[in-house]
Amino acid sequence: MPSPASAQRARLFFWPVYFFVERIRFARSILLYLLLIPDAYVAYLLWQKTTDSVDFNAKESVGVAYITPTRHLLAEVQHLRVAASSGAPQAERDAILSRIATRATEVEAAEAVHGTTLVTAEVWGRIRTGITALKTTPADKQADAAAALGSALAGDLILNTVGNTSNLILDPDLDSYWMMDAYVVKLPALGQLVSDAAVAAGAGNLTQAQRIDLASTVGLIGTTASDLINVNLKTALADNEVYNASEGRTGNRRLRPQLEGRFTETAAALQAFTETVRNGVLIPATETATRAELVRTAHALIDQVNALQASVGPELNLLCVERTDRFRGTRTTGVVTAIIAALLISYVFNGFTSSVKSQQRRIEEENERLQADILGLLEVVSQAADGDLTARAAVGEGTLGNVADAFNQMMESWQELMTAVRTQLERTTHGVQELGQTSATMARGASDQARAVAEAAAAVQRIRAEIGQVSTDAETAAGAAKRTQDSAQQGARSVQDVVRGMESLRTLVQAGAKKIKTLGDRSMEITSIVGTIAKISEQTNMLALN
Repeated sequence: MPSPASAQRARLFFWPVYFFVERIRFARSILLYLLLIPDAYVAYLLWQKTTDSVDFNAKESVGVAYITPTRHLLAEVQHLRVAASSGAPQAERDAILSRIATRATEVEAAEAVHGTTLVTAEVWGRIRTGITALKTTPADKQADAAAALGSALAGDLILNTVGNTSNLILDPDLDSYWMMDAYVVKLPALGQLVSDAAVAAGAGNLTQAQRIDLASTVGLIGTTASDLINVNLKTALADNEVYNASEGRTGNRRLRPQLEGRFTETAAALQAFTETVRNGVLIPATETATRAELVRTAHALIDQVNALQASVGPELNLLCVERTDRFRGTRTTGVVTAIIAALLISYVFNGFTSSVKSQQRRIEEENERLQADILGLLEVVSQAADGDLTARAAVGEGTLGNVADAFNQMMESWQELMTAVRTQLERTTHGVQELGQTSATMARGASDQARAVAEAAAAVQRIRAEIGQVSTDAETAAGAAKRTQDSAQQGARSVQDVVRGMESLRTLVQAGAKKIKTLGDRSMEITSIVGTIAKISEQTNMLALN
């Protein structure tokens, strides 16, 4: 139990809270809202953060959706470049131009849906103008125009614009990042490099500078193909197959069966193409690889790279969708947790305040009951001080109940004492009354005896007078002398009897005196008892005053 000093320090420390709660109406509700504000703020931050993450990752799916028709268009443009540089028949080039127009229409549809989000209108507008111009471009200029369009599609549109604005190049997970790198960066670039190599190798009679450029292009194709296997695929598969509970990832192992074989085949085909160019064009003094072989291989590689992109795109999109769903789940979990936390805070707070109010009401009730018990006890003490020893205090719980019980026991003891004193007084009064009656009887007996003695004395006087008269008349009353003498003797005996009666009377008087003395002693005892009662009354008055 805290000491009064510590309670006072706590009161001083929390005085703003006490002031707020004790004086402001609806303080409990306001205080509850204040407690819920941090929880609501945390929930808001979590909602905002996860919503940003959801929007961020959902935008990647938009980027994949936009690149899907664009890569088809890029592949057709690369075909046109290879065909135009190799002097392909006009019918073949027209067919490619027709496919380019169809793919451009598909990109235009994607632009209508996602162009505003990805901010591609300006770049696509320039590319669309270039595509339109292809139809009227002279045959000897189509290869260069297609090369420019391919660079614009792969670099400006896919990588720099869509890759940036869709957040694909900022992908946070290793598996989806390296799939994105293959989808957005390496595979479009490989199509361009293959067309570059095919165009350069098919030109024939290469100069030393052209051979160096071709060797650089072939080397870049081989390096990029190797990176596809050893970096992109290997890292993506390793990360895709790892269980990460903290990120909500389950390690679904889906990429390996879907993509490993296709990556390996495409990389092997690219390496074979580089070997063909190296061994058929770069190394021998006289070129052994024919233009037709190189063109056919380039067309096949462009289609194979595009097919690999077609396989990577859905898997990349699925990884983005799964990550977006994880963030949505985290957002939902966070909001639900915040709601549960708010409910728990409300429950605990309301329970706490209800408990405090219940204790406060209980304490107030106990104080009221204690005050009523104190007033009742004081009233009973006042009655006892006025001499009513039958007054009893109501015995309750707690310390005051013990005091009331002790007071009742004291009053019972006093009542028993006063009963005993009253009984003794009654007995004493009865003894005094009996003693008074006895003394009165003795007094009446003594009076009778005194009258008898007086009468006897008077008789003696009369006898003495008669004896004198007899003495004088002795001579004349000789005969009567004898009778007189007998009477005298009889009178003497009577006197002796009177004397003996007086002795008896004296004895009785002495006995009465002893009884009166005993009565005096009893009176002294009664006086002492009355004094004791007076002291008890004084103590009772002092107790009532206290």
